[in-house]
Amino acid sequence: AMLGDLIQKIEQNAFTDALCGCLNRSCFELRKELIMQHAAKPCLLLVADIDDLKKVNDTLGHNAGDEYIQTCAALLTNAINTSNTLFRIGGDEFVAFISHCTESDAEIIVKKIETLCAQQKKPWPVSVSVGFSVIERADADFTLHFTQADSDMYAHKQKHKQRSASQEGGK
Repeated sequence: AMLGDLIQKIEQNAFTDALCGCLNRSCFELRKELIMQHAAKPCLLLVADIDDLKKVNDTLGHNAGDEYIQTCAALLTNAINTSNTLFRIGGDEFVAFISHCTESDAEIIVKKIETLCAQQKKPWPVSVSVGFSVIERADADFTLHFTQADSDMYAHKQKHKQRSASQEGGK
């Protein structure tokens, strides 16, 4: 029994993001197709990218940057209401799958993420750009949906950049 426990622990470590405790990129790459096929439809593919992480790292140091990443992971987990499908796939990028999720449910989740960001009391502004794609069918093309969610996220990021530039200009 001990060997089984050990293997389970190794697998858990191999698939867990050490900083945030959510799932990591290797796990995402291995399981994305499977999750997409088996999730109750419609399901949501959500892509979230932390805003201005580089700026926080550069001005306040990597400890602050790590804290920023952990804060965002926690609020994303809170907003999507489940931790077992949140993946950190890059330094500042997260992906989540949410079962039984329509377009209007997705809008509510995005609003919740914005609200949670606004409530954070940090020495820097906490902000996450979010994009999504609703998957209706088990045989959907994952790459297509991921690209769609990613470009949706990128459009929000551009808006955020314009907003912060105009705010900084107004000081």
